[in-house]
Amino acid sequence: VVLVTESKNTFLQKALESSPLVELTVANPPIVPYKEADVLIFHEVNIDRLLDGTMEEVRSAVENGLNVVFNYQDAPPKTELLPIDVNGFGANQSDVFLKVVNTITQDRNFGVVTKYYAATAKPGAIVLASTLSEDPLLVLREIGSGKVFYFGIPEKYSDFKFSPHFPLFW
Repeated sequence: VVLVTESKNTFLQKALESSPLVELTVANPPIVPYKEADVLIFHEVNIDRLLDGTMEEVRSAVENGLNVVFNYQDAPPKTELLPIDVNGFGANQSDVFLKVVNTITQDRNFGVVTKYYAATAKPGAIVLASTLSEDPLLVLREIGSGKVFYFGIPEKYSDFKFSPHFPLFW
């Protein structure tokens, strides 16, 4: 797993480091060592700070089997890989409602969010969880042989990070 982030000591990083199943590499922009990854996670990173052509190379790698996760961040990443179309921000507190129960969501309580993207899922994407107003929070989309996952439950604006389910999810 390669975690691309500009932040230090996030709950996500701690959860990944605590898992004996994860071999974690933390990368800081502008370099994204995606060739070393089975899973590439973008978390609190400005995509514009990446080297030119990086996202095109990542898209090609996804088409050939790389799995990518985009976590919510205050500035939505501008990339066609994101499995949602962002229309703005939702700021009404909402429980996270499961739409699909599978190995990703089963037996998980994702808590409450207070800020999220007002968004719609792109064609072919599967919404696993959403807000009460149907804004997608967990979205999976296949692109070629790889998958792109949107994790829209922000560390800053939810209580999920305090849940025992948080490290187990990752």
